[in-house]
Amino acid sequence: MNKNYVFVFLLAAASGSLAFVHTSNYNEEQTQYKNSHLAYGNGSDAGRTGAPGESNCTSCHSGSTQSGTGINTVVMTEGLNPVTSYTPGTTYNIGVSFTSSAAKNGFQILALNGSNAQAGTITIIPSTGTQVITGSAGKKYVTHNSSGNQQSSWAFQWTAPSSNVGDVTFYLATNETNGNGTSSGDIIRLSQHIFGSEAGLDEKTTGMELQVTYLSDNNSLSLSYNSLKAGESRINLTDLSGKSVFDETIGNTEIGENTKTVKLPASLKGGIYIVHLNVNNTFISKKIYIL
Repeated sequence: MNKNYVFVFLLAAASGSLAFVHTSNYNEEQTQYKNSHLAYGNGSDAGRTGAPGESNCTSCHSGSTQSGTGINTVVMTEGLNPVTSYTPGTTYNIGVSFTSSAAKNGFQILALNGSNAQAGTITIIPSTGTQVITGSAGKKYVTHNSSGNQQSSWAFQWTAPSSNVGDVTFYLATNETNGNGTSSGDIIRLSQHIFGSEAGLDEKTTGMELQVTYLSDNNSLSLSYNSLKAGESRINLTDLSGKSVFDETIGNTEIGENTKTVKLPASLKGGIYIVHLNVNNTFISKKIYIL
């Protein structure tokens, strides 16, 4: 009887000792996992972009998220030319970057249509420090790999949907690490970057055809448009949230071809904006990328 009590006591003690060791090892394993995540940059788990229905990088990194507006950047180019909208079925180069002085960084990005379904397809460019990972519902994400976590800019190719699906939103999460070997103190920034369809923009025209070019040498917009109306003209420049950042009367418009050059304020930050042209209460809008 006594031997049985001794056996039970020793078993309980051993179990308690194992539980303690497990807790210690668990914490150590978590630290090693996070150190590996930071040091070797194998990329984050899928579903960390902050897109609708998803979590973000704070699932592994302590702290709260911050806005990536003005810090995170997504640039879409066709050849060497930046574009602000896609043509269905066309392949573009996508450049992802953010402002960071940290030795190690990370990112994850996802492209969705207005129904929050995958938009387009991804192709990795060799030697850019990126990889594709698959998440729920087969969604494809681009994130850094072990050779890309010492960068603050990355690139990949994106082929637009074969038909017009309206606006495509790239959901981007970036991680600026502090290199302390743990998950604490890192800065997670979330941002959204919207690219419209060329077909969608053309459908919005009402009696006018508009072309807008940004002239970086003098920080101005060159507007070329064909109007079926004459009258006073005005442009309103808004950001992607709809906030007006610049508004100016640009003089009279004549029926037929018109060309205007509009000087922009020096304080205007680079990014994607929407130019709204109003000619005698007839409106047309175009997206523009301002460097």
